[in-house]
Amino acid sequence: MAGLTERDAACRNAGGAASSTLGPRIQGSPPQLGDEWQVETDSGWKALEGPALDAMRDAEARGSLIAAFEQHSSCYLLDLETKTLLNTGTGHCRRLRRPPGVASPAPHAAAQRLPNPGTTEPPPASSVMPSKPAAVQPEVPPAKRHRINAAAGAGGRRAVAAAPAAAEEPKVAPGAGNALLAEVFEEMAAIQKLKRDRFRALAYSRAAATLRAHPEAVVSGAQAKAIAGIGAGMARRIDIVLATGELEELKELKRDSDVVALRELRSVHGIGAVRAGELVEKGVRSLADLRAGVASGSVHLDAVQSIGLRLVDDFARKIPRAEVAEHGALMLGVRDRKHRELRLQICGSYRRGKAECGDIDLLITRPDFTSTSRAANSGGALLKGFLQSLREAGYLTDDLAAGNTKYMGACRLPGPGRLHRRLDVRCLPADQFHFGTLYFTGSASLSIRLRMRAIELGMTLSEYGLERKDTGERIAANSEKEVFEALGMEYLEPHER
Repeated sequence: MAGLTERDAACRNAGGAASSTLGPRIQGSPPQLGDEWQVETDSGWKALEGPALDAMRDAEARGSLIAAFEQHSSCYLLDLETKTLLNTGTGHCRRLRRPPGVASPAPHAAAQRLPNPGTTEPPPASSVMPSKPAAVQPEVPPAKRHRINAAAGAGGRRAVAAAPAAAEEPKVAPGAGNALLAEVFEEMAAIQKLKRDRFRALAYSRAAATLRAHPEAVVSGAQAKAIAGIGAGMARRIDIVLATGELEELKELKRDSDVVALRELRSVHGIGAVRAGELVEKGVRSLADLRAGVASGSVHLDAVQSIGLRLVDDFARKIPRAEVAEHGALMLGVRDRKHRELRLQICGSYRRGKAECGDIDLLITRPDFTSTSRAANSGGALLKGFLQSLREAGYLTDDLAAGNTKYMGACRLPGPGRLHRRLDVRCLPADQFHFGTLYFTGSASLSIRLRMRAIELGMTLSEYGLERKDTGERIAANSEKEVFEALGMEYLEPHER
């Protein structure tokens, strides 16, 4: 298993509901099975249970500082030293603790620590649903970004062709390699996820995140090996991409018939990796096969998957920036007529000034809805009331998922020829709104840097706020700029993220 980090090996072994541990073993530490551990959730501290509890028990019994497990098709890392629970797919990080009076296992002096994995939260935003689309801006120079070391996975056992001789002229311009490498590894991660190889998917995802966050231009595999988590196998791939501008291994995977089938089936909203794999095993290898199976009764889809299949072609089309602005104007009109106290903010790639978007991300709040006074949204009244007004306007057409603070559905502008678009709405307390705007604006690489910076400072950052780990003190912010300032980082405008 050369080239694999201990974290990656653990996640590979964490297939299904089984858990696995990794990291240095602490010799001489008595088992303290993890029943007393708690995780911080949106509704408060709750005891670990299920695969998380199994992984913690196993880690403490073996004297390990780090454990990995899988749940609901996601891989998680438990870090006993920093007391954090990381979703490696989204980068979302939650705090862990032992209740007062319960002793924590003491780290052994010989235990070697692996780099702390980052988290994934988007960046800041300043305007509230700009009436005029912002100009598309270039990427921020790496020198302007805060320098933070990000952990990443590496490896994979498949043989990789040797890179072209160093004497050949590189195909990738100096300074452009990080973004290209990250894109290549993100594609590799997506394909491995399709194939349900979560270990390799995690390794490539972490490598991509590291390269995006790395403050210096990567110009060789040898240089990249000095970055935490990049092993020999990944370094060889880096040399090939920098020399040729592509990775033949990726091109071969893209031609694989199973990968093509899985990718096409997973383009249907609601069909995940497991369900897509089951369909392929039954001989369903395309959307045409899926439609035929549904029509004949040989394939059953649930309500959400049925909507996803019906709207798959519309959802696959990118949304031009000008159209997103139209959606924003329609929602503002509904707000002005019936919900004048609501504050709306479109986030995501639109707010970052991109020319096209995959979906529409909307945040809403109201001044009387706060983290300490939630009556305004009791039972989801605030969110549901606004959504009902959008339905009455003929804007919302299908519901995909709905709760008291989160909604996902399909919407469509009035007029002939309009396409259905996916709409995600989050309702946040007013005092958390700037943190949520920062989180849901993106980009993912900035979110990783922000969260890792918070960890360096002994704090935790999420869409709900910034908090000191030792005292639990919540740090208020009246703007995204104040969040950056609290972290000691230079403020970036949305288009710079």
